[in-house]
Amino acid sequence: MQNYNGSPYPNQPMNNGVPYPNQPMNNSAPYPNQPMNNSAPYPNQPINNSAPYPNQPMNNNVPYPNQPSDTGNLYSDNRQYGYSDYYKKSPAGFIAFCIIMVTLIVTEFILFIYPGTLTKKYHDKLLKDAGIVSGTEQTTEATTTQATTEATTATTQATTEATTATTTESTTAATTEATTQEVNLNTTALPSRTDFSWYMDNWHNNGIPADAVKITDYSQINGDWKMMYWWDPDQVFDAYAEEYGNASLSWNGSSLSLTYKFGVISWSSTESYDESDIAPQIYTGNDTAYGFELNDQTYELSISGLEFYSWNGAQYAFGVTLTQSGDPGTVLLVRP
Repeated sequence: MQNYNGSPYPNQPMNNGVPYPNQPMNNSAPYPNQPMNNSAPYPNQPINNSAPYPNQPMNNNVPYPNQPSDTGNLYSDNRQYGYSDYYKKSPAGFIAFCIIMVTLIVTEFILFIYPGTLTKKYHDKLLKDAGIVSGTEQTTEATTTQATTEATTATTQATTEATTATTTESTTAATTEATTQEVNLNTTALPSRTDFSWYMDNWHNNGIPADAVKITDYSQINGDWKMMYWWDPDQVFDAYAEEYGNASLSWNGSSLSLTYKFGVISWSSTESYDESDIAPQIYTGNDTAYGFELNDQTYELSISGLEFYSWNGAQYAFGVTLTQSGDPGTVLLVRP
């Protein structure tokens, strides 16, 4: 042994034996008389000459105090023994691990979350092969059948109502016309204002009643009628008068002839004049889209828009006319 009095270990004996010649001896606990290792990476650490790591410096750092350090790269930088290099070196193992995890997840889903998934299709197939529909199909079929039935019922009801309404209207019109035709409506009695109140007190202000039926078969209007001229009906020309008489109508299939026989004219409620000695007035004309247009060659008068209706078992007609001076008037016919 030699004394080494230089820094950093004054007065420490020198170790000239292998493997660390000229290294100071460590006489401190826990390794007395052991040479000091001043080389990196563990300066001033005692050498462990015991098995299994002879001549390796001791590691006194936590968590492994007094254990030899691995300086021989035995574990290739994986000092914490992690698994990253294991997966890098073993991709097949990682794939196998993923397959196992997926299998476990699918199994738990089938067994606990949605049981019967694997058997539903097979179950439905068995029902279909046996001619039995599943509950869902039964519900769908029932719903579809119900909707179809309801739609068909509604359509049938609407059609029935429309047909009934049309049939009723046609039947009413036909019955009214037939009844009117069968009853003898001809009249030769001299009329009065009461016979024309249906128009003067009603139709003139309220319009034609909804249940009145227009006559289009003009063979039904042949015969005798009561007739009235209602001059200046709105009393705006100071020419108000009521003139009553009888008329005879004849329709030959293409034209209408109307012969008016004068009766009496009333200028007021107290003044009237007998016109029975005046020669009859004869109109002739044809049907148009706006009713009959008739002209009088004798007195140069005309009747326009003359239309015929059946209502409450009687026949009615009305149109407009003008006096020779241009004053307006209404022509009214009724029978019986």
